[in-house]
Amino acid sequence: MPQSPASVVLDEWQRLEAPAEARLRGLNFEDRAIERASRSLTEHGFLRIQENRHGLSIQARQHVGVVQVGPLQIIVRPKLPPRDLWHILMYGLGLDTVERQLPVDIKLPEAEFVDLLALALLAEADTLWRRGLRRGYQSRNEWLASPRGRIDMARLAAAAPLTEAALPCRHHVLSMDTLENQVVRAGLALASRMAHSLSVRAALVQAERRWGEVCGQVPLNGARLRQVERARNRLTSAYAPAHRLVALLHEGLALPDTLEDIAPGKATIPGFLWNMALLFERFVTRFLQEHLREEEVSSQTSLHGLYRVVQPSSGIGVPLPRPDMLVRRNKKVVAVLDTKYRDLAARGITREILYQMSVYAVAYAGGQEAAPVPAIALYPRETSHEDIIYAFRHGLHGGESPIILRAVDWAEASRALRAQASQADLQRIARSWVRS
Repeated sequence: MPQSPASVVLDEWQRLEAPAEARLRGLNFEDRAIERASRSLTEHGFLRIQENRHGLSIQARQHVGVVQVGPLQIIVRPKLPPRDLWHILMYGLGLDTVERQLPVDIKLPEAEFVDLLALALLAEADTLWRRGLRRGYQSRNEWLASPRGRIDMARLAAAAPLTEAALPCRHHVLSMDTLENQVVRAGLALASRMAHSLSVRAALVQAERRWGEVCGQVPLNGARLRQVERARNRLTSAYAPAHRLVALLHEGLALPDTLEDIAPGKATIPGFLWNMALLFERFVTRFLQEHLREEEVSSQTSLHGLYRVVQPSSGIGVPLPRPDMLVRRNKKVVAVLDTKYRDLAARGITREILYQMSVYAVAYAGGQEAAPVPAIALYPRETSHEDIIYAFRHGLHGGESPIILRAVDWAEASRALRAQASQADLQRIARSWVRS
């Protein structure tokens, strides 16, 4: 898709500024639309937008997608090629139970991430349609010439004398106008407004119209997504991937101020920005859980007992550090893993990351004779880089625990999965990520 005069394109973590970037010249916070959007995006960590004397400077972070800042459209592209990103999405989000190939006839624009999510939702919706949509019983209160169900005696008495040959009935009908189907339709409508490829958008509009023939329109919001998640059972489990994609599209709405009801046809979306750090964590976690044979990998385990409140005795909580993964061998923790979506070799480690990894290291320091448990920060990098190792000292005269910064090539792992590499090769990749 050709780049419009009012748009700029960045890669993840890239920086553009005026006057080097001509499209940013002359733009400033005197434009209230630019000032409001820039402040919100910067405060919430999506982008860093600042003024300089020539115009604007923009620093991309780990969020990818597209957002409108006043008259300027900002596009942040993933570093991964579309085909690698497609398979990483399918695997990381658990949508690869049926092999899905990236449609070769789709020409993706610069903002391909939202289009990939939209294509995945379209594929899931088509699968559900072919299998047959779920029906459910819907309650009806209506006047019928041929009575069904139970006659509503209270309404009948209030309506006397009768003016027509009908009775008020309470009954149930088997219908496809269920919450599960309504959420998929609302997701297709949302995706059609967010997609950039005209062919993707046209396919989504056509699919949404088809679903509109069997279920009604509902506003899409967090409460409804939580409701459909709580109501899921074995009869509706087939809808889980599609609902997960709808939730991801909803979460990616760029400005927190817009995370309210998204009414059908209401153009209130300033853009879509999605945190690639979440995808990296999900991909790495699943890959290790499936391909480490001698170890057990648990995710998001809180470290209880690391802190306690001495005074006052109640009413104040304690922080619960929670690393992304714990690796156990024979029920003993042998490594603490945390994913960092930042090139630590090129950009360096921040104090916050180092302090966080130090807490994980000391949590499993053990006694004097116990082997130290390494705290390993995994970060994405396409080219190999040797480990960067810090030693965390347990006091001035205590032992030491290693803090390891390790680059992983998740695109290589994805290609190995796609090529159906042997279990030995996949295990070798997994072990290289967690070795001490």
